[in-house]
Amino acid sequence: MVLDEGRTFSTAAACRWLTQLTNAERPMSPMTIWRWRTHGLTIGGRVFKLEVLHVGHRVVYTEAALRRFIEVTSAARSGRPIPDAAPLTPGREHADAEAELDAAGI
Repeated sequence: MVLDEGRTFSTAAACRWLTQLTNAERPMSPMTIWRWRTHGLTIGGRVFKLEVLHVGHRVVYTEAALRRFIEVTSAARSGRPIPDAAPLTPGREHADAEAELDAAGI
């Protein structure tokens, strides 16, 4: 994820943006976004984490990353194919890399 992916948000601004996007009556909790980026959302045994940027000691979210997270988790919940740009957990990335190396005989 890079900074040129559109608008960037602080946690509070991301909460406001998601609340407006969903037309929710209650505001999105910052703890929800914190859980999405730290623990992820487990669907069907797969963990999806919200991508973030770290700028100094601050965490920054991009509109593109929020949209990807919504798209991927919505697809996973409804049984649709998950887009290629799905965020992966570090364990999954490692397992995928190991499988590629094994297939290449390395």
